[in-house]
Amino acid sequence: MTITVSDLADQTQREFGYLCELGYTRAEPELIAENSYRGGFTLTFSREDSACMIEYADCELSVSINGVGIFDAKSHPGFSGNTFSREHLAEFLPKIAEEIRAVVVQGTHRVA
Repeated sequence: MTITVSDLADQTQREFGYLCELGYTRAEPELIAENSYRGGFTLTFSREDSACMIEYADCELSVSINGVGIFDAKSHPGFSGNTFSREHLAEFLPKIAEEIRAVVVQGTHRVA
């Protein structure tokens, strides 16, 4: 089964839906080069004091809060990297979302 960029964006919205419970508002995802293998999406959740941006492009996933990378090439808790095929991202997205949830809830992403 082929996983599309749109499928991944929808799954990401569901997996990170807990951000809405924490007061964030979700913007519609922006699909990037949807028909390309390297295509992806950007999804933003925001609230008055914070913004969480989730980006997947060129097979790399990055998540930042207020510009601080909490899951990217340099920081990827629980994983050996941030590069995922669409199929692997779909498989591991629940675990990634949970890892990030812990960071968001604990507030450890804030810079001193």
